[in-house]
Amino acid sequence: MTPYTNKQIAIFHAALNLIQEYGFHGTPVSAVAEKANVATGTIYHYFKGKDQLLQELFLYCRQQLMEVTVAAAATKCDYKEKFESIWNGHFNFYIKNPEILIFFEQYSNSPFSENKQNQSLKSGPLLEFISKGIEKGLLKDLAVDIILIQILSNCVTYAKLHLFSKQKLSETKIQDIIAMTWDAISLSHKPEPQ
Repeated sequence: MTPYTNKQIAIFHAALNLIQEYGFHGTPVSAVAEKANVATGTIYHYFKGKDQLLQELFLYCRQQLMEVTVAAAATKCDYKEKFESIWNGHFNFYIKNPEILIFFEQYSNSPFSENKQNQSLKSGPLLEFISKGIEKGLLKDLAVDIILIQILSNCVTYAKLHLFSKQKLSETKIQDIIAMTWDAISLSHKPEPQ
C-alpha cells in the first residue's frame, strides 16, 4: 500500500469534493489547493500536474476499496458468506463515500483510465477471491474479469439507485440483490426438476 502524507490526503479529499460538484473539467488545480488549504505549489510538489493528481487519486480510492475487500474476505465463514460480506462492504463503502463513486464513474469514462483501469482488472484482492472461487468449483468457469465486472457493476448500479433516486433500498432488497448476484456467478444452483 502506498503511504500518503496528511497533505496529500487533504488534497485528495478536496479534489473528490470539487469533482463531485463540478466534474473533472470544472476542477482546476488552484481550486483544489484552496479547498485543501494548501498553496498551489504544494500540489505541484507532490504531483506533476492535474493528470497525475487524478491518476494518484484513483489509486488512493482504489486502495481504500481494496482494504474493504480484504477486511470482508478475512471473516471466518464459508465462501458464499465471504462473497456476501464483500458485496455488502463495497455497497456500504459507496453509500458512505458517494464522492468516490462519482469519481470512479467519471474516471472510468475518461482517457485517464486506459492504463490504470486495465491494471485494476489484472490484480487485487477481489480478483484473487474470484480466482479461488473458480478453482474450488464454487463459481462458474468464466474469465475472471467477466465475473469481476458482473460483481462491481452490479454493486455500483444499486449504490447509485440507492443514493441518487427517490427509491432507497431496504435491507431485505439488498439481501435479495446479493442473492441474485450470487446466483448469477455461482455453481450452487439446485438442479431443475425433471
